[in-house]
Amino acid sequence: MHPAKFLIDKQITTQPLKEYPTANSTYTDGSKNDDGTGSAFCCFDEENRISSTWMGKLSKENNVFQAKLQAIKHHENASNRINIWSDSLSSLKAIQNPTSPHPIVRKIQLQLQERNNINIGWIKAHTGHLGNETADVLEKRAITEGSNLEILKPISHLKYILNKELLQEWKNEWDKGTVGRLVHEIIPIPSFKLHNWSRYEIMFFSEHGPFTSYLKRFNLRNSDLCSCGEIGTPLHFATSCILTESWHFKKPSDSNILQWKMGILKNTGSRTKLKQLLDFIIDNDILINGPSSSL
Repeated sequence: MHPAKFLIDKQITTQPLKEYPTANSTYTDGSKNDDGTGSAFCCFDEENRISSTWMGKLSKENNVFQAKLQAIKHHENASNRINIWSDSLSSLKAIQNPTSPHPIVRKIQLQLQERNNINIGWIKAHTGHLGNETADVLEKRAITEGSNLEILKPISHLKYILNKELLQEWKNEWDKGTVGRLVHEIIPIPSFKLHNWSRYEIMFFSEHGPFTSYLKRFNLRNSDLCSCGEIGTPLHFATSCILTESWHFKKPSDSNILQWKMGILKNTGSRTKLKQLLDFIIDNDILINGPSSSL
C-alpha cells in the first residue's frame, strides 16, 4: 500500500481507555496450545447482549499472532459493526504500518481503506471486561470446536522445518564421520547452541594440542612418552604426570571417563584449572615433551 494512500491510522487507536464499551462492539482474540490454534470474536448489540459469535480452528502450525489478526479480519468480512477491540497491541501496530508485508495485515488494511466507518482499538488483556473475557473463552474453545480455517503457515514454521531437516542431516553426517570422534562422545547431537569451549578445552578434549602422544603422531617428537616415562596423553597430564601434579584432577575409572570430561565442562573452577594446566604444558614444552624431533 502506497504511504500517500494510507489514511487508516486514524481508524486505529493503541491508547488505553478508562472505560471500554460493550454495546455495539466486537471483541476479538486468539490463542495457541499443544492441541492447536484458535481464533474467535463475539459481537454485542445495543443492549449489551451477545448477538453473534465466531470460532475458527487454525492449524497447529499457525501462531498466536496470526490467530489474533484473523479474528479481526474475519469479523470485518462478516459484520457491519464499527467498533472492534483486540488485546493484541502488536497486531494493531502491524496494521498501522503501511509497509508491513504480512498477508493478513495487508488484507485488513485494504478492508479498512474501503470501509472507513470501522474503528479498531486496543484493550489490555485480562482486565475483567465482559467482552474481552468472553472472547478469551471463545478462542480457547475454538481450538477444538471452531470451524476449520486454512491460512498460510508462518515463515517461522518454514524455518523450523528447514532447521529440523538440516539438523537431522547434520547428525547423520556427524554420526558416520571418521574424525572428531572424541568430540562426538561429548557432543553427540549437533545443535545451533554455542558450547563456548575455549581454545584450551578444544585442545584437551580433541586431544589435538601440546601433548606428547599428539606430537608423535605428526612426527614432531621421536617418542610418545613424556619426560616422566609415561605415554603423554591429555588424561595422563591431567591426572598422573608428576610434572603437572599441581593441576591434577581425580583420575576417573575407564568406564567413567566421559562423565569425568562432562564434569569438567560443567564446572567453572575445573575449566580454570584446565587452562592453567595447558598453560604450564605450553610454557614448559621441552621439559615435559622432550626436544623436538627436528633438534
